[in-house]
Amino acid sequence: MLIADTPQKLQQIVNALNEAGKKDGMTMNTSKTKVMKIGRANGGQPLKIEIDGVRLQQVEQYKYLGTIVTAEGKDDFEIKARIAMTRKAFNNLERVLRDRRQLSLRLKTPNCYVWTVVRQVCI
Repeated sequence: MLIADTPQKLQQIVNALNEAGKKDGMTMNTSKTKVMKIGRANGGQPLKIEIDGVRLQQVEQYKYLGTIVTAEGKDDFEIKARIAMTRKAFNNLERVLRDRRQLSLRLKTPNCYVWTVVRQVCI
């Protein structure tokens, strides 16, 4: 992730990274590299950041280190994603939770697997 306070500075950083990579025989993948303008007042001109004459796609959200980052800085998407992950974890454990012979395991399972996912939202 590269961060700059103006589009011009971001273009300079991208150019420097691209040139440093070229010295070691690497190229930046322009189809996987995206740009995003973050802020509450997100209107205005779209970003025009280029790598070797190819303009980078501007996105409104992306997943970085497991967390969804949005252009508005809101966390609605992240909360919904965590709830979906919790629901999936709970549904995967349905067979264990319905087993009447393993009461102690049934009581420990939600604390170990489901609530750990939910708690990450509160951090």
